[in-house]
Amino acid sequence: MKIRLTAVVLGALVAVALVGATGGQARTQATIKIGALCDLTGPTSDIGASYCKGEVAYVSYFNRRGGFANKDKVSFTGTDYAYNVARALQIYATQSQGAVAFLGWGTADTTALASRITADKLPFLSASYAEQLTDPKDTPYNFVVATNYSAQAQIALKQIAKTPGKHEVAFFHNNSAFGTAPIEGIRQYIDQKRLNIGFKAYPMITGTTAFDAQLLQAKQQGADYVMVQNVPTPASILMKDIKRLGLDMTLICLNYCASELFVKLAGPAANGAIGIQPFAPVAFKVKGQAAPEAWLKARGSSLAKEGLGFLQGWYTAAVLLEGINNVIKAKQEVNGPNIKAALERMPAFLTGGVTFPIKFGASGNVAHDGMKGSRIYTVRNGRFTKTTGYVVP
Repeated sequence: MKIRLTAVVLGALVAVALVGATGGQARTQATIKIGALCDLTGPTSDIGASYCKGEVAYVSYFNRRGGFANKDKVSFTGTDYAYNVARALQIYATQSQGAVAFLGWGTADTTALASRITADKLPFLSASYAEQLTDPKDTPYNFVVATNYSAQAQIALKQIAKTPGKHEVAFFHNNSAFGTAPIEGIRQYIDQKRLNIGFKAYPMITGTTAFDAQLLQAKQQGADYVMVQNVPTPASILMKDIKRLGLDMTLICLNYCASELFVKLAGPAANGAIGIQPFAPVAFKVKGQAAPEAWLKARGSSLAKEGLGFLQGWYTAAVLLEGINNVIKAKQEVNGPNIKAALERMPAFLTGGVTFPIKFGASGNVAHDGMKGSRIYTVRNGRFTKTTGYVVP
């Protein structure tokens, strides 16, 4: 399923003349520009489109509620790059002009842009949760809002290791930088924790309609767990293939396939699948879903229709705007270095139970990883239900 949006989506852009409190001088209400990359039509658009829609919605919600502390509003432009790195570089070059921050999407494009982001001193909150983006010594302007992919996989391994005996994990991954991002962290964790777990990686080529060959290799490996780093559509195909082939394997989705869309596409085969999901599935009701739910209801939709990606985009935009608002409250110039510093020192951002509290730091090898833990969910009767509270690696 793809959510159809125009190639360019615009948040609210407002300019209003205000009369200053002193001197009777007029102050023109300013707009603060934020750029964004969205996958609306590419291979990850089954989750990317709803994510971008959530970002757009939060910016509009924020502007309608009055904007920043000084009444300035956000000018936001999210452009479809169809998960094409070359296209992402072109869009960034254009949209970064005059922007104070950027909201990104994929791992390949985020890592390709990392040196440029650093040179431009432009805070960049991406939907990529790759661990290599979390160390401010290497990528000082990249911020990862959710539990990074390596930590998610390590939480899964920790859960697997609770069952005594030898285990084999077949790691099925998107054939991209996004897909391979957790592999090193998985291997290191198995070695460091001396886990009795074997591991082998299997790339999932985009467009594959059946994974029988790879699954039969995983069977020869002796895999009792299949861990998936991919988006919902290919993960659902894999889940149905496991059931069709009668394989005794438990599927574990990392966050981008642990969504309602995966459950819908996989159908009855999804029951028993496990999700390492930093964001609460929409079926798991928490206080922090109320505002986005009300926003959508007023527009004839709902979180159930839009899905988990919408919540991810909503709260990622919320974190960035909170950082910018703190700069404005401190009466500092709204620029990249000041926004970076504000994000690093702001108190834990609470999402009303949607996520683990989001808190960045200024130093340390994962200081720019905003979440340190994730809940674990299991699909029962066609919906994700909570298996554990927050777990850290």
